[in-house]
Amino acid sequence: MSSDQELYDEIDKNDLPTGRKITRQQAHGQKLIHRVVAVFVFAADGRLYIQERKGEGIYDHSVCGHVDSGEDYQTAAYRETAEELGLEGVHLSVVELSILSDGRDFSHMHGLFTCQAPPDWIFVPNDEVDHIFLWTIEELVNHINTDATHFTRGFINTTKAYIRHCNLQYKITV
Repeated sequence: MSSDQELYDEIDKNDLPTGRKITRQQAHGQKLIHRVVAVFVFAADGRLYIQERKGEGIYDHSVCGHVDSGEDYQTAAYRETAEELGLEGVHLSVVELSILSDGRDFSHMHGLFTCQAPPDWIFVPNDEVDHIFLWTIEELVNHINTDATHFTRGFINTTKAYIRHCNLQYKITV
């Protein structure tokens, strides 16, 4: 199914479904609140995989995508991790950290997850992701603080949430 035909559940500010099914165009065009997942995928050495959004040159979550209508956050996190990075299987454990809004322009409710890539995993470019990079959290924070325009706002917000959740001593100033 193309992204124009996919349906999402409209939700309220408390993350409760309104009962209305909406398209991507409706969700984004009318700024209707709907669910997305963000997965921070870490390498064995603790560095974070960051993707460059295809054709945009903007950095984003290791994995990020919409939660389909009737799907829960965790199922979407596993599905998107397989689609975007090819990571799947019985040894992959995607762990929920929190559910949060995307801030000022509230239209996405993010389910924030983490997982660790297997040590022998090799990324293969695909239809959704061309490039990924490995950065420490410190490098990521420094890059964001230097020029936030190279990052999606959702990624900046979930990075702040990750830092708070893990009680790390980094500060994003934007």
